[in-house]
Amino acid sequence: MDIFVELPGASSKEVEERLTLPLEKHLAKIPGVEHVYSTPMPGRSMATVVFYVGEDAEAATVRLYSELYSHLDLLPPGVHPPLVKPREIDDVPILAFTLWSETADHYTLRRIAAELAAALQDIPDVAETTRKGWTIRLYRRLMTTLLLHPGKRTLFLASLVILRLGAIGLLWSKIVVFKLLPHDNRAEFKVMIDLPEGTPLEHTAQVTRAIGDYLGRIPEVTNYQLCIGTASPYDFNGLVRRYFLRRGPHVADININLVNKQDRTIQLHPLVKSLRADTQAIAIPYGATITMAESPPGPPVRQTLVAEVYGPDHATQIAVAEKIRALFHAAPGVVDIDWSVEAPQPTQRFTVETEKARSTVFPATVSSRPYRWR
Repeated sequence: MDIFVELPGASSKEVEERLTLPLEKHLAKIPGVEHVYSTPMPGRSMATVVFYVGEDAEAATVRLYSELYSHLDLLPPGVHPPLVKPREIDDVPILAFTLWSETADHYTLRRIAAELAAALQDIPDVAETTRKGWTIRLYRRLMTTLLLHPGKRTLFLASLVILRLGAIGLLWSKIVVFKLLPHDNRAEFKVMIDLPEGTPLEHTAQVTRAIGDYLGRIPEVTNYQLCIGTASPYDFNGLVRRYFLRRGPHVADININLVNKQDRTIQLHPLVKSLRADTQAIAIPYGATITMAESPPGPPVRQTLVAEVYGPDHATQIAVAEKIRALFHAAPGVVDIDWSVEAPQPTQRFTVETEKARSTVFPATVSSRPYRWR
């Protein structure tokens, strides 16, 4: 479950000290909680509460609300009421439509998309999954035959044993290379682009289009989709890693679709590895950091390697985090390194010369408080 708490006007450090740390302590005490992840941001904090597998979702939600709202009096003044967003596997979309046209404008596409959405909502049981067709009929006919004829049942079981021994023999003879969790040879992957906070959207669009132009020339690529300043459609991996929260003028996503695996000689993982160096070479001059994400072979995790830094003060945390990041860069095989520290922002202070200002404006309109633009 995700908990969003807003403290307007507060910096990331203030949010961490006044919201994030106290919130983590109370959320960690909830029975059935396995992990609590928090991310302080300017003006708001997000906490992700992960319960143990098998916990009743409704009971867990009640316990979280009870713990959260029983300590509202401990929150600092000016805090907005917490917003709780439950996240489950059912939240992952199972069907996605992409509408595009070389002639129609965005208004026409939006109108068509609205009509399509209304038509899909009218479909009965659109949130349910049912199985119909020849596969179920074939399964029932086969099982009925095996249950009613002992001889055919024995022959079927013997065939399964022979096939199992043959499969083991392929591993023993090394005809098939065994891997515990082989990479999934899907026909899609994602490139996520991150630039320093404060980067204009136009600059982000420039580097995103440059990378998209390069990827579009790869023979195995059929098409790609650019999402600049907003999150792209996400899968189960994106749900766990919270890709849907990516927004702002300094972020962009590229969804790349490949030809079917039957029509290409290279698998997805070696292809992504071969594209990483050239993609990084395009991104580095723009000051961008890229992450090339493919669906993991097993259950998704937040990241392959994660280092959480705790310390007595913010300066110490940053110093230790920089050393850890240097170790990651020096480690062989570690790529796509990024951290959650906000990039330094230039600050301009304007001080009013009171004597000059009084000669041109009313004294009541002159303020001695400095203003800061970021």
